[in-house]
Amino acid sequence: MTHHLEPNGVRLAYALSGLGKSWLCAQYPDLVCDTDAALDAALATTWRDGTVPERRRRWRALAQTRPWHRPDGDDFACWHRTRRTLFEGISALLEAPGPRLVLTNLLDIPWPYWRYFGVERGRYTSHWATLVRSADNGQSEADNARLEGYAPCVRLPVGTFLAQHTDITAFVETHRQHPS
Repeated sequence: MTHHLEPNGVRLAYALSGLGKSWLCAQYPDLVCDTDAALDAALATTWRDGTVPERRRRWRALAQTRPWHRPDGDDFACWHRTRRTLFEGISALLEAPGPRLVLTNLLDIPWPYWRYFGVERGRYTSHWATLVRSADNGQSEADNARLEGYAPCVRLPVGTFLAQHTDITAFVETHRQHPS
């Protein structure tokens, strides 16, 4: 898999929860976005009732049943519809003119990733202890360890965030000063 700046100037980066994706998006809304809005829109079309966190929990619970192993069932139809809507939203982010950094905590998006950001191995729980908010999507030390199978994997020290990493700051500074 190639890890590069796409021809339209868009980079896709994976980052575990708690690394400051939302903060970066709020600080640089013209340069940085995340896939949460696409996820939430897709989930709202599937489950019209409930709050955003409730819908996300329902989605995780559905995915944990691995409905693709039973393609004739109602769960598969629900999973398929939701996933198609989700990827349509993500595709719109990735195919729009850049430059842009698209951040996600989804590992199975069928586009090339520029970087995979995690925390030092064995330290994800310690990182969460430094945060004011609580974990919101069920990610765990196992998700952090799983990143060892992905490249290029960037391990941030406990208590540091995406906005402090040189690759992120270089992208933001370059494109804030010299927009395309």
